[in-house]
Amino acid sequence: MKINHIEKDSIAESIGLKKGDQLYSIDGSRVKDVIDYRFKVADENIVIKVKQGVELIEYEIEKDIDDNLGIGFDDFNIRACANDCVFCFADQNPPGMREGLYFRDGDYRMSYLYGHYITLTNMGKNELVRIVQQKMSPLYISVHVTDPELRQNLFLYKKNDNLLDKLRYLTDNNIELHSQIVLMPEINDGKYLSQTLTDLYMFFPRLKTCTIVPVGLTKHREGLKEIASVTKEYAVNMLQHLPNLRKFFPSDDSPFVLCSDEWYILGNESFPALDEYGEVDLVENGVGQVKTFLNRFADESLNFPSS
Repeated sequence: MKINHIEKDSIAESIGLKKGDQLYSIDGSRVKDVIDYRFKVADENIVIKVKQGVELIEYEIEKDIDDNLGIGFDDFNIRACANDCVFCFADQNPPGMREGLYFRDGDYRMSYLYGHYITLTNMGKNELVRIVQQKMSPLYISVHVTDPELRQNLFLYKKNDNLLDKLRYLTDNNIELHSQIVLMPEINDGKYLSQTLTDLYMFFPRLKTCTIVPVGLTKHREGLKEIASVTKEYAVNMLQHLPNLRKFFPSDDSPFVLCSDEWYILGNESFPALDEYGEVDLVENGVGQVKTFLNRFADESLNFPSS
């Protein structure tokens, strides 16, 4: 990994590391990215190899546990999603926008760092083992459906990706997961939704939540699978049936099945009180976000000037 910054008065500066050097390994193991670096540099005694020019130089370092070396790196390349989901937002953007809006992110590191939802289809054994070893928890998983045949049709991924086996491995190794279902009328609702929730609930409490989200569609869907929009009536019906889905609730204080804010907006229904979300904090993923904003606005409005 190329070093792009050395902090002043740091360990790295004291041993003579410079911008442009290449961090080759820590304790004999290659460094893959910033997360890998932070994990491997945590010990009190480490041996690093650094390529300086054409030389590969080894440094033995004693430090306090968790002390950083004072090294900065370029951003890592984000791994693309392996799917071509029939409802993917990247295919529904208008032409002429910035390049990043057409990129499908499927990187488990971004899920760990920033809460991005990923599908796990491009995850092999090595990545799963690394997640467990480096305790990358929580992760956020886009499931949508667990039925293998429908899953392949929706993801356009032409083989069984063994999702449930991966979820079992992660939860058996104490990785906290949050899941999501993008619900499409007459496609993955009904019996498919019930089966998906049943399959996911097997992994509770390590798989802590499942958020149901209405499919988002734009007019820029030329050549894509026809999908019905979520209407007001459909949204109202979904919210009316939410109590039936709450058979999956482990307790009143910790809901497993959640509805995103869009359902209440589309159905023109009142938002639930924040205490109905229990200890779950998925505000940044649109679960209770609007109610949180309204509550804060109401509190702050007490300080508004009177004229």
